[in-house]
Amino acid sequence: MKILIVEDEALAIEKLHRLLDKYPQTIEVIETLDSVKKTVQWFNSAPALPDLILMDIHLSDGLSFDIFTQVDIKTPVVFVTAYDQYALKAFKANGIDYLLKPIDYDDLKGSLDKFQAQFKQKEASPTPAVAAQMASLLEQFKHLTQEDYKTRFLVKAGNKLVPVLGNQIAYFYKDDIVFLLTQDNKKYHVNYSLDELERILDPRLFFRANRQFMVNVQAIESIHPYFKGKLKLKLKPTPTITNEVIVSQEKASKFKEWVDS
Repeated sequence: MKILIVEDEALAIEKLHRLLDKYPQTIEVIETLDSVKKTVQWFNSAPALPDLILMDIHLSDGLSFDIFTQVDIKTPVVFVTAYDQYALKAFKANGIDYLLKPIDYDDLKGSLDKFQAQFKQKEASPTPAVAAQMASLLEQFKHLTQEDYKTRFLVKAGNKLVPVLGNQIAYFYKDDIVFLLTQDNKKYHVNYSLDELERILDPRLFFRANRQFMVNVQAIESIHPYFKGKLKLKLKPTPTITNEVIVSQEKASKFKEWVDS
C-alpha cells in the first residue's frame, strides 16, 4: 500500500512512520508534505498517486481542505485532527474517516483495515461531490477557533461573582468537589466534573493528567520519570492537596506528545 503523509509536525510524522511500520502489510510512504502549497504542487506534477492519504487538518500555511479546492484528488483520505468534539461532528456528518491526535496504533490500524476492505479492489472511489464536500468542511473549520471551547468561568468569590479567563488557570483538581487554581494561586469552586471539563476545554491547552488533575501546559514547571514508566509533574503553583501529580504509564506517551506539540 502506498501512502502519502501530509503533516507539518515533525514529532507526529516520526510517530506515524513508527506506527505504519507495525502494520502487518507492507506500506510504502511515497512522500511527506508539510503545507497546502507543497501538496498542491506535488499533485500538479502528476506523480504516481498514492493509495491512501493521511492528512492533518492544520498545516503550516492553512487548512488542508484548501488543497481540494485547488486540485482534483480522488485518492481516499483519512484526516488527522486534535479538534475533538468539532471534528467528530463535522466528519460524522460528512461520512469521512478521521484519527484523533495523539494517534495510537489500534486507531490507525482500524482506519487502514477499513481502507483495505473498501478499496483493495478499486471497487469504490470518491464521487465528483468530493470537492464540494471539502469546501463545506473548509467553511466549518474556518470557524473553529479557541473560542469554540470554553474560555472563561464565572466563579463565586465571597458574596460576589468574578470572571476567570482560561489563560489565567493553572489547573483544575478534584478534592471531593472540583476547584480551579489560578496562576496567581487563587482557588475557586467550579460546577463541572473533570470529565465535563475534558470535553469543553481546548485540548491544546489542557490535559487530563489523572483522575484528580487537569493541567494547563503553562503550569508545568518540570516533568520527572517515575516508577514503571509513569511521569511525575512539578506544577506551579504547587498543589496543596498532594505532593505528587502522577501521569500513568498508559498516558505518559500522549502527555509528552501534547507538551511537545
